[in-house]
Amino acid sequence: MAGSATADDIMVYRLSSWKLLVKTYTSYFEALVSAEKAAKKTLEKAMSDFDVPLKEDHCFTSFDRAGVQQLGSQLKNVHQMFSAQHSSVIQGMESDTLMQLDKLRAEIKDCLKVYTDHLSPIYKRLRKQAKEVEECKEKLVHAVESYKKKHRASDAWLMQQQVRRELVKQAELENALFMAVQAERERLNRWEATVAERLRDIVASVVVRERDSVQTNLGSINSCLGYLGQFDPASETRVFEQHFGPVLSAPMGLSGHSALADYDYMHRDSEATTVLLEGPLEREKGVVKKFQPTYA
Repeated sequence: MAGSATADDIMVYRLSSWKLLVKTYTSYFEALVSAEKAAKKTLEKAMSDFDVPLKEDHCFTSFDRAGVQQLGSQLKNVHQMFSAQHSSVIQGMESDTLMQLDKLRAEIKDCLKVYTDHLSPIYKRLRKQAKEVEECKEKLVHAVESYKKKHRASDAWLMQQQVRRELVKQAELENALFMAVQAERERLNRWEATVAERLRDIVASVVVRERDSVQTNLGSINSCLGYLGQFDPASETRVFEQHFGPVLSAPMGLSGHSALADYDYMHRDSEATTVLLEGPLEREKGVVKKFQPTYA
């Protein structure tokens, strides 16, 4: 059905479908914004928990020199860029994408209102006119039947003229409705092409924004990978040995050649502790008093 400006009107159904479609896109991008915000929050928490460079005293090379702490710094730089990407996507969707979709949806609603405001009065007048035509037809039938029965009634010829006048009005309204539908159809076709184009541009702007963010992130990733490729695994050990090698070479002043003769203690060489003779012998041991070998 077309031209009734009701829910059954195909043009109303079409515009309502456009409105639903744009609403679905809006819901999708709103969900993306929520996901981006959650990812950004989680990423920032992870970076804050990843406390590198270390704040306390440590034995690693300083933050500004190539070493394992600089590895952490490079890693955080990459994910800080990811966090910036999330922020950019969120800002772009909230300040541009969602606003454009809301504007588009409002425009669809306005277009639907214009259509219904234009067609609804014509359709209502046509229905009213059709009803009046039917009433006149019934009166004409009654007048003709009364004439055949020789009953006094309304003049059948006059009733026929009334029917003809009402049918002319109905024809005019039908033609007006037809012309109105065709005019609205042409207008909506032109407008619909712009809506599809704008929806395409909205989606494209989101993808372009994400592509640019990915390219920026790729530069940060390549920079980090370049550092990792040039990283010298032995650098930390070398610097550590340079700083603490002397201390480790003589821990607590030790040389690694300690011997019994190096230690002194009271009565080390007294007569009571001097050994006069040593060797194996047999001693009488046990309850049975048997001789058993021993060393003394």
